[in-house]
Amino acid sequence: MFNSKVFTLYRVKGYAIMVLHLKRNRETMLKSYIKTLIVIILSGSLVLGFLGWISEKYTNSVDKSTLETVLTKPGTLVVPSTKGTSMGLDAINSVKNLKTENKLISYGTSITLAGIVDETLSMPHLNASVGSMSIQSLFVMKSYLTQLGLVVTPTDIIKIDLGPTMFTRKALSQEVLVSALKYADIYTVNNDFSVHKNLLGWLGSFYGLNSKRIEKALSTFSVKLTKGSTDSLYETQTLSFDQYHKLLDFTPNNTELLKVFIDGFQGNQVVIDLMFMTPSLQNSQTGILFNEFVEKDLIPFLNQKGIPYLDHRKIFTEEAFSDSTHLNGPSRLEYTHLLNKELKEVLLHD
Repeated sequence: MFNSKVFTLYRVKGYAIMVLHLKRNRETMLKSYIKTLIVIILSGSLVLGFLGWISEKYTNSVDKSTLETVLTKPGTLVVPSTKGTSMGLDAINSVKNLKTENKLISYGTSITLAGIVDETLSMPHLNASVGSMSIQSLFVMKSYLTQLGLVVTPTDIIKIDLGPTMFTRKALSQEVLVSALKYADIYTVNNDFSVHKNLLGWLGSFYGLNSKRIEKALSTFSVKLTKGSTDSLYETQTLSFDQYHKLLDFTPNNTELLKVFIDGFQGNQVVIDLMFMTPSLQNSQTGILFNEFVEKDLIPFLNQKGIPYLDHRKIFTEEAFSDSTHLNGPSRLEYTHLLNKELKEVLLHD
């Protein structure tokens, strides 16, 4: 006789077994999926890291080769002394390994980037500069270096490089430095100029910067392939300073900010470098305004504080420049040699 209760019991039991089986299958599939995903992520990360390393080696070799060529003859090419991506910020990350004393830390613009030849400098050099910089971004760079764990010793030299373009009036959000720091959501730059690494900033540092290294290498190789030379990557355009003075800010709001920045290095060896200018820049309204500020305001302030300065404004002729602002190769060597001599005389007393 058919027993409906027994049938129902078996049916429920079978359903329960089926549900349990499906549940176990889902768990197994989920675990398998997670394992596969982890393997893909780790493998992809290893490949990305390797390609980023290879890419940086390649672009650095191109930079080095071009620099060696540039240093032997006058020309129009400009090779920055800071290598890497995102305006060289990933190269500055090596600051954690720069633990030696008697190092030179240069704050400046692209003039600084393509000024000193590190290989011929008599001390370790940290080039804390970007292509475009203002008084505001000096504070941002200092905060960024602090985030990286930079330790400044009493025997280190802080060199603050000043030229007319440092006084360009611009919003903080338009700064090249700020844009580079915010790249891949690695850092947050606050309105008070402080820099903080985001919680997952290490992801941006690894994936974002390695991707940028690969992109730069591919771009460099593409130019080499299509044009037969990478010279176009280092060519610069002459900047007209006819109306440039209208972009400058020599009001107390800006100049006092500079003095606050300089004062912030009390207890350290600080030197101000009044950077080289082409004669045409010196004679422009831009150069005249800058020199007026230097003579009437900055130098009296530095003398009062006992802060030494190097005056390189008029030491080079027009022929020493590769464009309207940057020195050519031989002049860069001359400038570096001069720095070696002057820094010893002014600060190290050797």
